[in-house]
Amino acid sequence: DYTVKNMGVSQVVIYNHNKNIDVSSYALLNEVNILSKEKMTLGVRFGVGQDVYNSAPVDVAPGGAAGYSFKYKIKKNVTFSSVLNYYNMYFPGIKKGSSNQVHDVTWKYKNGSASLFYSSNNASRYYFRDSLFNSDVLTYNISRLGLRLNKTTDRSLSSIGGGLLTQNGSSALNGGLKNSFFFDVMTKHDIGRDWHVSFNTQTAFGKDPVDKKGVFAITSALDVNSRYFGLTGVLTRMPITSYDAGRQSVSSYTETVNGGPYVNFYMLRNRLFGSLRYNFSKSLQDDFVTQGVGGSLSYVTLKSGLNITVSSFYPFGSQTNDPGLPIANRRTTQLSLSKQFNIPIIVKRKYYDLKAIMYEDKNGNHKMDPGEKRLENIRLLINNDPFISNSKGEVLYKNINNGTYQVKIHDAQDNTVPLDGFDQTVTVYKNTKIEIPFKKGRIITGKVNIELAEHSSSGTSPDLIKITAMGADGVKYTTLTDKNGDFSLAVPAGKYKVSVDESMFAGSNFKAVRPSFMIDLDDKDEAEVAFVIKEKVRKIRYLKK
Repeated sequence: DYTVKNMGVSQVVIYNHNKNIDVSSYALLNEVNILSKEKMTLGVRFGVGQDVYNSAPVDVAPGGAAGYSFKYKIKKNVTFSSVLNYYNMYFPGIKKGSSNQVHDVTWKYKNGSASLFYSSNNASRYYFRDSLFNSDVLTYNISRLGLRLNKTTDRSLSSIGGGLLTQNGSSALNGGLKNSFFFDVMTKHDIGRDWHVSFNTQTAFGKDPVDKKGVFAITSALDVNSRYFGLTGVLTRMPITSYDAGRQSVSSYTETVNGGPYVNFYMLRNRLFGSLRYNFSKSLQDDFVTQGVGGSLSYVTLKSGLNITVSSFYPFGSQTNDPGLPIANRRTTQLSLSKQFNIPIIVKRKYYDLKAIMYEDKNGNHKMDPGEKRLENIRLLINNDPFISNSKGEVLYKNINNGTYQVKIHDAQDNTVPLDGFDQTVTVYKNTKIEIPFKKGRIITGKVNIELAEHSSSGTSPDLIKITAMGADGVKYTTLTDKNGDFSLAVPAGKYKVSVDESMFAGSNFKAVRPSFMIDLDDKDEAEVAFVIKEKVRKIRYLKK
């Protein structure tokens, strides 16, 4: 953390290595507090990252992240706030391709407040489950519009909220409900001077879109604690979906209860602290019981900014395969190390302008000749900042630093395609002008079909799967499938290798029957391909009595 011209800057560098698929991930996240006034605050977030496949010839472009947080006091007791975060499909980690936003207007009154809010949380992948609330139902790929009431006293805090919950992503984890209602309750109370009680419950209810039966999901958590002792418990009921005549429906529910006591300890003037816990979990679906012990140990030095934490949990005996069991109660060991550096940054900067001109290159000579049409309303991203070309086909990016900039063209018009690909780079060391040629393209259409194993309960759907067409010159053109698995892609004339992104199914039971096709678009205007993603049949192991 450091300060530049009264602006607070925070930077985090992350490295992770996945041994199972031999992938190394790198990320740099930045947060800048641009404005901090009594009436208004503004902060921006941005970052870059990349996955590196060490043992496989997978070429993955760098990814980006961006966001902001804004708050404005309309009146003395009325405030508007807005928060947005976005991570593109190449950003490494579980936030890949995700976005979230929260916007609300809050009216404060004596001992409480009322808020009208809209929130949205979308994720493209579901590698991990929520280890706290034990459910993805109320967390991912949904939007909420509702009202929340809060009340505070000297010894308590309570919140009640409700409204419309809309499924707007690719998840099958909410029982196929497109529209439902939610009701949440949260309360915290202080008992005496040393004990505290907190209770949280989240519910969603609606109708199954196939058989019209009621669908009900709930997650409740209770925690009673003091400085040295505590007791926690969690109850979850979550629908499991299947497909009936090609439509999603609720086939059953996963229900779990788990909890137990824990002990906190503090040593060396609170620089060394940790906890020990015993946990009991039961899957109501198969009556499977799991018990185990776990704990954490942390060492913190405020002067040097060093923080070391070790945490682990060890279950007794075998574990259930019920997806309702939280990750926190499976066999895990984690080690984290962080160090805070207070480094003063002194800079003197010179800024430049970048102009991009989009035009239709009819003769394909990569040169803007007299009479060639300039293209307006072309959408593109320059280092994840959005632009759209004006009536002169121009985009102007002003007051930028020198360096290399990634230009990602979002779309084209009338089946025109950028001759040098949708992803390009430009180096800026002075005021720079680039010309981006477009030309009428040939069309590649197709479909991705997901074939599930018999009796499969997987919610994998064919949307948001990356399709890449690589020409003989190495230029790549990409697109994503829609909710039905269909895709369409415009490319220049030539021969192409059309591939499906197999990395999306790494570590799962799904595999492409044929991952790529060769097509020739030199003498024809259109070609069609079809991919099949097949789920591997699970083997049943019979145990001798």
